[in-house]
Amino acid sequence: MTVRWLLPVLALCACTAKHHRPSEEDWKEVRNTHARCFAVQWRDNERRILVFGPGGRTDTLSNVNLPVRTTRMAVLSTTHVPYLLALGSTDHLVGVAHGASVRDTNVTTRLADGRIVELLRGDRLDHEALLGARVDLLFDQPFGRSDLTSRVEGPRHVMITEYLEEHPLGRSEWIRAFGAILGQEAMADSIHASIVARYEAASRVIGSIGSRPSVFYGSAWQGRFHGASSHSLMAQLVRDAGGTYWSGSNGPNSNVTLDLEGFLAVADTLDHVGMALEMDHPPDALDLVGGERRIAAAPGIVRGGFYGNSGTSDLFGRALLEPDVMLSDLILILHPELPIDHRPTYFHRLDQ
Repeated sequence: MTVRWLLPVLALCACTAKHHRPSEEDWKEVRNTHARCFAVQWRDNERRILVFGPGGRTDTLSNVNLPVRTTRMAVLSTTHVPYLLALGSTDHLVGVAHGASVRDTNVTTRLADGRIVELLRGDRLDHEALLGARVDLLFDQPFGRSDLTSRVEGPRHVMITEYLEEHPLGRSEWIRAFGAILGQEAMADSIHASIVARYEAASRVIGSIGSRPSVFYGSAWQGRFHGASSHSLMAQLVRDAGGTYWSGSNGPNSNVTLDLEGFLAVADTLDHVGMALEMDHPPDALDLVGGERRIAAAPGIVRGGFYGNSGTSDLFGRALLEPDVMLSDLILILHPELPIDHRPTYFHRLDQ
């Protein structure tokens, strides 16, 4: 009796000991080349994508099983649009926010004829438009987001944080995140590999240059001048283009804000001053510095002024997938002596 009772118990214990319950440690990860704010992972037959916020890997904003079966998508940032277009998903895009800022003609045509709807009314989400579009997947973004979509029911939300990537190739690598979500990994991997190859080829033009000009890039608003930190995408582009990026003394992660007098003192020491603008015409030196004549006469403006104009180029759209073009633009500005056959697209020297 004792033996007959003991054998089944031993068998049960043996099975329990061999049974493995999946844990977080069992997930394996697809290696990213440059992006740090998303991770595609697998475990046995399961696959998922994690999206991280400003806190890095301790700040998971989305955890999505892959692939997501969807035919109707919408975006709450114009920066999401180029990834979807590159993956051939134009027909599945049914809603956008800030549609007037989208520069792709396929999207603007669809906005005009109603196949894509505008999701904002003023600065608030148009819930009726979102529900009417029958959206089942909404690409969201936490930057500047209060409760814009916190009470929206229906569509599945996926947070996108491509803007946190510090390297231009990290930002373009988000094509792989969108590819994983939409089941287009092979196409996305191929696009990304081509972008990396073109960027690295463009950067090799610099070679062993003798000097690296000093560069500021930012914006002017109401008499104050704002520059991005040394860990920003623009700072990385400047370094890869053979320049030295000026970011003040506030620390590598801090943006810079200067008043008129402070910026005047800085501008006199710089080789190049660049500004982000939104205008419907090519700017002049006064446009570049918000109409401040004393700064317009600074050497960094007179000899080396340049700009990125989102009013005439898709600087916050297609440019995200063309970091090699942005890099070549800057090389042409910072090192005109180099033999580079390139026509500027996103960054231009002032017409001296």
